[in-house]
Amino acid sequence: MATSLVIRSAGFIGSNIVRHHVARGKAVRVLDNFSPGEILNIACGKRYTLLELLDVLLNIIEVKVEKVHTEPRSGDVRHSLASISQAEAQLSC
Repeated sequence: MATSLVIRSAGFIGSNIVRHHVARGKAVRVLDNFSPGEILNIACGKRYTLLELLDVLLNIIEVKVEKVHTEPRSGDVRHSLASISQAEAQLSC
């Protein structure tokens, strides 16, 4: 049986992913240093939509959901082009 690794597993999303896998009898290994840390938005050279990211996450946790599209809201971010400068500084690249 394959084992899933869930990083930052003590947080809200990570802990729910762990519960989901365990409830389905899957082997899970968890990793979390419990530090609040800093979230960095690092680009990978390709633009992804939220729907593409949602499809990947739903595939990982093996859940089917109905996608509902609504009109854009004030403050919605249509495009985000991330910079790796913060990660480079923290990693001394």
